[in-house]
Amino acid sequence: MIEKRAFQLFVFAAGLWVLSGCSYDPAYEGALCDAEGGCPPGYICVEEGGLSRCRRETIHDGEPAVTDDGGDQRQDDGGLDGYDKDSDGGPDCDNPDMDGDGHLALACGGDDCDDSNDRVYLDAPELCDGVDNDCDGKTDAHDGDLRVTACDKQDGVCRGAARDESLCSDGAWLVCRPEDFSAHDANYEAEETLCDGLDNDCDGLTDESLSGPACAKTLGVCAGATRPCLGEQGFKEICDPVDYGQDYEATETRCDGLDNDCDDVTDGMSRDCSVAHFGPCAQGTETCAGGNFSGCPAPGDEVCEPAGIDEDCDGSVDEGCTGCTSGSTRNCPLQAGVCLGALSTCIDDEWSACDYGPQYEQPPETSCDGLDNDCDGITDGMSRPCGQTHVGWCSIGSETCIGADSWDGCPQPQPEVCDTFDNDCDDQIDAADPELVATPCEMTTGVCTGEHFHDLAKCAGGVWNPCDAAEYGPDFSGESCGDGLDNDCDGLTDCGPPACEGAVRDCQNDCLAGQQICQAGAWAECLPAVGPENIAAGDCGDGLDNDCDGRADCADEECDGYDEECSNGCHLGHRSCQAGAFTNCDAAEVVEERERNGNCGDHVDNDCDGNTDSDDPQCCATAGMTGALLLLWALPFAARRRRRKSGNGG
Repeated sequence: MIEKRAFQLFVFAAGLWVLSGCSYDPAYEGALCDAEGGCPPGYICVEEGGLSRCRRETIHDGEPAVTDDGGDQRQDDGGLDGYDKDSDGGPDCDNPDMDGDGHLALACGGDDCDDSNDRVYLDAPELCDGVDNDCDGKTDAHDGDLRVTACDKQDGVCRGAARDESLCSDGAWLVCRPEDFSAHDANYEAEETLCDGLDNDCDGLTDESLSGPACAKTLGVCAGATRPCLGEQGFKEICDPVDYGQDYEATETRCDGLDNDCDDVTDGMSRDCSVAHFGPCAQGTETCAGGNFSGCPAPGDEVCEPAGIDEDCDGSVDEGCTGCTSGSTRNCPLQAGVCLGALSTCIDDEWSACDYGPQYEQPPETSCDGLDNDCDGITDGMSRPCGQTHVGWCSIGSETCIGADSWDGCPQPQPEVCDTFDNDCDDQIDAADPELVATPCEMTTGVCTGEHFHDLAKCAGGVWNPCDAAEYGPDFSGESCGDGLDNDCDGLTDCGPPACEGAVRDCQNDCLAGQQICQAGAWAECLPAVGPENIAAGDCGDGLDNDCDGRADCADEECDGYDEECSNGCHLGHRSCQAGAFTNCDAAEVVEERERNGNCGDHVDNDCDGNTDSDDPQCCATAGMTGALLLLWALPFAARRRRRKSGNGG
C-alpha cells in the first residue's frame, strides 16, 4: 500500500516538476496592460480609474454605442468608462459627461446625443461642421437653426456681414460672394467708384483712386481736369483754379503758347508796342502768337537827320552823330520813372548814348520795387506765374506786383490735409509733412471711445487708412469673446458678434467656478450650476461642492449610498459613502504569489508585479521545488516496486 502511494506521489511530483516550466494558460482578468497597451489573446486593454487593465473580450468590445453595433455578440460599453462592469446589458455612468459640456449622455438620462463632442447636445448651436450639433436629426444647411458666421471681409460697408446657410457646404463655410455683401449693404462695390465717404469695396481705404466727372472747362490746360471727391459731400460741384492746375488763368495774360483760360484760343492777346519798345518801334500794337509777341515796327539804322529821332529803337537819340559842341548836354528821350533827368553829352563832337542809370530796365519791366524801371510812366503792375516763386497750392495762377517787393494774387497756404497736395506750400506732401493735420479715427464705440486721431503714417494715396491698435490702444483687436470689452468697436461686446458663436468663457456660480458658451448672441447658463449633490448625475465623485454648503462629495450626507471603484495596489474593489465618510476599500490585499498561500492557480496577480500564477517566478519556483523534493522521496519506492514487479515476471 505504501509503495502504491509512493508511486502516485512520484507521478504527482513529476507533474509539479513539469508545471515548474509554467506552461499552463493563466487568466489575465484585471492585469495591467503592457507599455504598448497590449494584452494576451482573448483580452483587450481598457481604461479604469486611471489605470489600463486587461479584460476578457467576451465582456465588452469597446464599441461606441449602447447596442451591439459590431455584430460580434459582445456587449458595448457606450464609450463611457471602459466596460459593462455590472453586466446589465447597458453602459456604466460613472462619468456621464465625458466631453465636459455640462450635458449628460442620453444613455445616462441626459440630452447629449454624442458625449464625445462638447459641441453636441440638445439645443446646442447648430454649426457648419458636418455634425448634428443640436440633436434634432438635421445637419448644417438642412437645419433652420444653423448659426451663421461673419464673412471674411469686415472693413467698411462689409462690417457685420454674415454668411447665410447656402454657403455651408461639406461641413465648411465658403467665402462670401459679392451678392452676399450687396444684400448686407447696397453701397457695396467690388471696385470702388462711389464718392460717399464710405469704404465701398471693403479694403480698408475710403474713396481711394477715384476719377470723378470732368470739370466744366475741358479745353487747353483744363483738359483732363476732374472734380475731386469730397467724401460724404460727393464730388465737388464746381472746379476751382487748384483743380485746373498751375498753368490755369481765369483771364489769360501769359504769352506762353498755352490756352491758359481754357477757351480754345491759345495766346492771341494784344498790347501796345510802347510796353516793350522805344522810338518808332513803340508805335501801334503787337499780338502774341506761339508764345511770342510780334507786329511792332522793326528798328532801323540810327541817322543824324532829322535830328532827335531814335531810329534804332534803343532808347538813345542820334548817338554817333557829329556837329555838337563838346561838353554840351541834352535831355534823353525817356524822362519818366528812373529815367527822369537822364542826359546825353557831346563828347568829341558826338552825342553819347543815354545813361538811364542802374535801375533802368529794358521793357518789359521785371523788378517789383515800387519804381518805373522801364520809364513808361507805369510803376510795377507786371504779372508772373505763381509757380515761378511758389510751390504746392500756392503755385496756382498768377500774381501782380502791387508795390515794393509786394505781390498779390497767388493762393495763400492752407492747413496740410491728406489729399496728395502740398496745401501749406512748404514743398512737403501729406505724411511727409510734420504739419499734416491728423483727423479723428473712424470708430467711437467700445475700446475706441474717446479722442483718437490717425497716426500721420496712416495717410497714404491721399486717404486716411483706418486706425488700429496704434491709435485705439492694445485692447483693440478682433473680438476676444470673453473679456467684457467691445474689442472691434462694432457696438457688440463679447458674445454679440457672429464670430463669437460657440466661444467659451470662465464664469462663477456662487462657490463653483465654471464655464458658459455663447449661443445665439447670448451667454448660456454657467455650468456646473449650483444644485444638490446628485449621485445619478455623477456629482458625488467630482471633487466639487455642488450645492455650495461647504461639503463636497462624501462629506455631504446627500451622497450617502454613493459607490465608487477603489484599488489596493493593482486590485480593484469598491467603497461606499456612509454617514459622511467612505467605507474601507474591499479590494483584495497584496500578498506573495506562493504555492503555500494557495494562490498560484487563482488567475490573480496577487503581488501586483504584473505576473499571474505560472507567469510569476515565485509560483514557478515553489512548484518546481516541491515537485523535486517529492520526486527524490518517492524515487526509491518507485524503483523497489519496479524490481519486485520484474521478479514476479510481470
